[in-house]
Amino acid sequence: MSQKSPSRGLSGLALPMTGGVFSLGLVAASVAVPNPIVSALFGVIGVGIAFTVGKLATPAQSQQFMRQAQLEADTLAATQAQPVCDEAELKELGRTWVPTLDKQLMTANGQMELGICNLTDAFGAIHSKLNETMKVANQAAAVLGNSSGSDAGLAVEVSRSLSQMLDAFKKITG
Repeated sequence: MSQKSPSRGLSGLALPMTGGVFSLGLVAASVAVPNPIVSALFGVIGVGIAFTVGKLATPAQSQQFMRQAQLEADTLAATQAQPVCDEAELKELGRTWVPTLDKQLMTANGQMELGICNLTDAFGAIHSKLNETMKVANQAAAVLGNSSGSDAGLAVEVSRSLSQMLDAFKKITG
């Protein structure tokens, strides 16, 4: 039994790929070289290698297309060669598989309904927590005096208390 090397499938494309990279390198070098004659020479050689590589890659691609077409033809022939079931076999298949498929569908439907109910409950809990958070935030804003109509908030009380402490400090220090 012979073993194929893993690189064997790439051997048809390895040379074109290497040549393509080399030609790109030459074209890039032609841009980097300050001498216009050497630059033009590198550019012409790079383009020539690129065209040669393109011609080398074409047979490898056409071989792959031929293998793909052969595989599709073999698959089509295999599916057409299979014998068709007769009516008795189809009825037996229906008697054995339809109840099983029905049970599987019922189980899947039940699991989906349960998942939807659980998801609805989770979103309901999130909604109630958001409502509680908004209520606490509104109460805190009212206590701090940041909401409309609340003049006796915590900020006013703190300001008044700090003013009293400052006055008391001034009296002590004279």
